[in-house]
Amino acid sequence: MKDVNYWIEQLGMEPHPEGTYFKENYRSSEKIENRSLLTSVTILMKGGTKNLFHYLEGDEIWYFHNGDAIDVFLIHLDGRLEEIKFGKNIEAGEQLQIAIPTGTIFGAIASEKVNYCLFGCAVAPGFDFNSFHLCEREELLRQYPEFRNEIVRLTKT
Repeated sequence: MKDVNYWIEQLGMEPHPEGTYFKENYRSSEKIENRSLLTSVTILMKGGTKNLFHYLEGDEIWYFHNGDAIDVFLIHLDGRLEEIKFGKNIEAGEQLQIAIPTGTIFGAIASEKVNYCLFGCAVAPGFDFNSFHLCEREELLRQYPEFRNEIVRLTKT
């Protein structure tokens, strides 16, 4: 298995403030309402990092590439919480691909046992920082008090 630095260097990835690394690979030149039709990035999560609860104005699909499985949490629009093991061990119930519909709140955790998780992410309409909404802990706790443990783990204080 290649190490973290190999992927970061070979793919020309940049650090993200949450501790992950990313590289935009594609941005469609076609536009809809001033947004690209589709964008695609590669993301690397090291062990011990998080992707905090957020939602997008667009559908997102994650594609597992390499490394270890991570835990992905989705709060669906109907109010239910789903935990997905995102990885390559299908026999153990892990999923190679995750579809995240517009408006779904989601985040991920790479435990300390994880070396890294390398995956692709496509967004349609394309990712734009104006369509990215980081969730506030207190607001989520008011809406979903039954998910307190997950909310505390995946939001800033």
